[in-house]
Parts: sequence; structure tokens; C-alpha cells
Amino acid sequence: MIHNIKLENRLAAIQMDWDHLFCRVHDPALFDGLDRESAVRWYSYLFTIPKYQSGHPCLRTHVLALYDPFAKRSVFPAGLRFSCNVYVGCSHNCSYCYTQTYGRDPNEAARSKLEFRERLEQDLWELKALELPSVPLHISNSTDPLQNQLESKHRDMRYLLLRLVEGERNHFSLIRILTRNPLPLTEPDYGSLLRELGQQVTVQISLPILNEDAGQMYESGVPSAQSRLHALSCLRAMDIPVSLRIDPLFPRDPLPTDIFGDSRLCHYGIPPAQSEEDLRYLVQVAADNGCVSIIFSGLKIPRGRYVREKSFLRLFEPLYRDAAKRSPARLSGNYLRLPDAYQNQELIRPLLEESKRRGIKLEHCKHNLIHAR
Repeated sequence: MIHNIKLENRLAAIQMDWDHLFCRVHDPALFDGLDRESAVRWYSYLFTIPKYQSGHPCLRTHVLALYDPFAKRSVFPAGLRFSCNVYVGCSHNCSYCYTQTYGRDPNEAARSKLEFRERLEQDLWELKALELPSVPLHISNSTDPLQNQLESKHRDMRYLLLRLVEGERNHFSLIRILTRNPLPLTEPDYGSLLRELGQQVTVQISLPILNEDAGQMYESGVPSAQSRLHALSCLRAMDIPVSLRIDPLFPRDPLPTDIFGDSRLCHYGIPPAQSEEDLRYLVQVAADNGCVSIIFSGLKIPRGRYVREKSFLRLFEPLYRDAAKRSPARLSGNYLRLPDAYQNQELIRPLLEESKRRGIKLEHCKHNLIHAR
């Protein structure tokens, strides 16, 4: 009863001052297409009410939080959707991980979230009380939800799945689980929950590097490629929808000399991560197992004051800057990116050819996200 009264008072305060609050939201495009009442309810869940008239609304702290809160929806039209990062930080130590630019202490160990279950229950109650429409839920985009040491101890990912099965799934139009450690999902107590969710859930298994030596160099804390391939087959045998993420795509030999100064990665001192044969094999495995799709993106190199893997930046920066001399490339901001001419042609060619031959859907990660409803 107390919660209901507080919520009603909050809604009334937002409604009364709506024009003032709306014009101070950092990204008004977030509310495009909503009527006033719906916008007020979404605002109530997502944003604070500033204490002072001159203040700007800030995002409220949630376990079920706005997906990519820093994106401008006018530029990145993902719409309203939720992300649940079950844990804080990640022990997989992928040297190319984009979350290095987020400003967390690079020496902070991965850990459980304080009062995760209580905060989850509060969020689920509020979604129901506000009668918000169902939107996509992504688990987890900034930290793996199935890190062995954390999940075996806390089992917060299992608790989240359990609560979804127990009746909270109606809040979400679809559920996507992104992981580099899918093997726990094949265990009976996880698998039964996934089967209960049925076609509403898709497990996206990230497996960009097949070669184990390269894997040890670029993603040293990640379970082996064979472990992930085994889990993929098991999940499909359980009739659980799976997508394979070959993400990111690394530059590989031979390099086109109209874009790069040399045709070999060894010229830049870069050990190869992927071969064309590896990429074709992964597409074949996904197709043979009846996966929903293959998802890809080109390698972007994180940089900036917070980046943990400075050696990775130093290793790849000469290659990216060399490409920028001959073809337009984006070298500003928090990432170095390869020229579009290379990414859209030679880099993805094996995936394009093999996915067409095998009859499996191929999607860029951004398109996969935006089109998910």
C-alpha cells in the first residue's frame, strides 16, 4: 500500500510538471511516438525528479535498466528496451572488450551486485504497477551473466530466469542472453527454465576465435572454443533457439594492399586471430545445428584513459592508422575503427558467401539489436 501511494504521488508530480521535465531530458527522442500518459509512466520508471527547478533529470538506478543509456535515440534508434547486467565487471579479460572505455577501475575484480534479488523484485513490481508495455530484455551486454566463479556461488542468473518463468516474462517481448560461457545453460536446472520460456528466449553464443592459441592471447579468461561449440549443439538438441556471434571480426591475411601498406599481418607484428577457413567452419556449424542467425561486427580498438589493455591498443594502432592514410577510417572518439570499404567487403566476404550457401541469416550486431522487437 505504501509503495502504491508513493508511486501515485510520483506520477502526479511528473504529470503536473511534465513540460518542464520533458524539455530537460538529455534525449527527448526516447519518447517519440508515445502519448503523454505513456511518456509520463516511462519517465517515472527511468528518470529522477530534480530537487531544484534548474536541475536536469538523471537516470534512476535499476537492475532492469535502459539499454545503452548514453546513446541518442535519434542517432541509434534502438527505442525503449531493457538491459540486465547480472554481475559487475567480467573475469573473461577479452583484450578488445568495449566496456574498457566505461571508466570502471580496471583493477576491480568482477563481483556480484549488492542486493541484486531485492532490487530485481522492486523493478518487476514497478514495471507491473506502471503498466508499461512489453519491450525487449537483453542479458547481459556489459558483463557475462554466466561467469563460472560468480554464478556457481551466487546463481543470480538462474534466479532471474526463474522469476521470468514464474510469470514476469509478460513484461518483455523477447529475451536475449549473450554469453561466452553457455555450458551452464545445458545443465538441467537451467535448461528446464529456458525450455519453459520457449521461443521468447534466444541464447547468443559469442565465439569469434576458433584457434586456441589466438584465444589465449586475445581472450584469456574465456572458456575454450570446443566447450562453446559443445554447448551450442546441446542447446539446439534441447530445441532452445541459439544465435552464433562471430563478433568481432579481426583483420586477417591477406590484407588488401589498396587499403593497407602490406598484405601480411606479420608486417605489423600482429599474430592472426581468425582465418577464412575458421570463419567458414563456424558458419557451417551454426547452419548444421539450425541456429537462428549469425551476428558479426568489425573489430574496434578501445582507447582512452580507462582502457585496461594498453598493449592491445599499441599492437593494432599502427595497422589502423596505416589504413587511414589510404581510405577513410574513423580514428576519433573512444575507438579506432577500420575503413568501411574494408569492413563491408573483404572482412565479411567469407561470412557472406558461406551464409548464403548454407541458407542461414547473417546480421550486423547493430541491425540485430535495432530490429529486435
